Amino acid sequence: MKKNTLAIIAIISAISFSANAQTNTFPGSGAVGIGTTSPASKLNVVTTNAYDGVSVQGGSTSDGVLGLQVKNSDAAGNYSLGVYGSGLTDIGSSLFLYDNVHSAMRFIIKPSGSVGIGTSTPLAKFEVHGAPIDGNQGSFRLIDNSPQAQNNGGYITLGGWRTSTGSVTDWAGIKGGKENATSNDYSAYLAFFTRVNGSSMAERMHITSTGSVGIGTSTPGGKLHVNSDNSGSGSTDWIAGNFGGTAGNRVVMGLLNGVATIGSHNNALNAWTNIAINPAGGKVGIGTDNPDQLLSVNGTIHSKEVLVDLTGWSDYVLKPAYKLPALSAVKTYIDQNHHLPEIPAEEEMVKNGLNVGEMNRLLMKKVEELTLYLIQLKNELDELKKTNHNH
Repeated sequence: MKKNTLAIIAIISAISFSANAQTNTFPGSGAVGIGTTSPASKLNVVTTNAYDGVSVQGGSTSDGVLGLQVKNSDAAGNYSLGVYGSGLTDIGSSLFLYDNVHSAMRFIIKPSGSVGIGTSTPLAKFEVHGAPIDGNQGSFRLIDNSPQAQNNGGYITLGGWRTSTGSVTDWAGIKGGKENATSNDYSAYLAFFTRVNGSSMAERMHITSTGSVGIGTSTPGGKLHVNSDNSGSGSTDWIAGNFGGTAGNRVVMGLLNGVATIGSHNNALNAWTNIAINPAGGKVGIGTDNPDQLLSVNGTIHSKEVLVDLTGWSDYVLKPAYKLPALSAVKTYIDQNHHLPEIPAEEEMVKNGLNVGEMNRLLMKKVEELTLYLIQLKNELDELKKTNHNH
C-alpha cells in the first residue's frame, strides 16, 4: 500500500513539473527557480506583479497576508518585503508591515531610510502616528532596563557632523530619570543637556517630579530657580524678559557685582532704562508684606535728594490780605493744646506718620508768620525809641 501511495505522488509531481517546465525549475540539488528556468540564487522568484512574489493566502487571492516582493522583470531593483493586504497600493522599494484588517500601514522603511510607524509617508527620518495606548504610556517609550537606581532612565541624544569630513558628535540630550533610590517609587525628573566646545555634555535645565524648574541647578529651591557659576558682574548672569520685540526694553533679574538686582535694560543689554512698578495701581512694600500706601518702607530710606510734589505753598501769608493771628491768641491755643496751631499733635504724628510735603508747607507758614511777628516787634521797638528820644 505504501509503495502505491509513493508512486501516485511521484506521478502527480512529474505532471506538475512538466506543466510548468517552461518557467519553473526544481532540480534535485542546487538552485530552485519559480517563474524562471535560470535561478540566480538558491531560491529565485520572478514575477511581474508587485505583490505576488511569495505569498501565503487565505480563502481567496485577495486575502494575501504574507508577501515577499523580489526583483521585478518590469522594475529593476524594486524590492519590498512585508505583510500586506489586497488594499495596499504600490509603495515602491520599501520594507513594510501592512494591517489588512484595519487597512492601515503599521511599519515602513522607505528607500530614503525614513522610518514610519502608523504612516506610509514619513516626512522625517523617524515619524510616529497614532493615539497613545493609554494616558500614562504615550506614543513612544525609551526604557532603561538597568536595575532600579537613582538617575536610571531613558536618554536621547541629538547630534551631527562637527567637521566637513563627517566626524559625528552629540550636541544635546534629553533624559527622564528616577529621582531617588527608593524601590517602587515613581518620582522622576526631566533633564536637558547641552555642551560647549571642548567639554562634555552637561545638564542645563532640570524639572523635578513636583514641577519645580532649575536652570543651572538640579535641586531647585522654588518653582523657578536660576543658578549661575559666574561672578555676577554682567548680563551673562541675568534672567532677561523681552516683551517688545527687537526694539523693546528688557526686564532683568540677577546679580550685579554680586548683589541681587531687578531692573530694566535696553534690548542689547548694555544700558539701563526706565522701569515702572505697578503703574496702574497697587501698593509696593519694602520690608513689609502689608503696604498701606503706594510705597511702604519698613526701615530707613537713604537718599541724596527727595523731590516732593505739592498742591500749594504758604506764600499767601506774606500778602497784605492775610490776617496774622494775634500772639495772645496763639499763646492761649498753646496753653490749651500744647502744640502750635495747625501742627498735628504728637499722638497723631506717632499714629499716622509724617506727611513730608504738608509738614514742610506748615513749617514754612509758621516761619513766615514768625517773620511777620518779628517785623511787628521791630516796628514797635522803633516807635518806642522814637518816643523816648523825643522826651
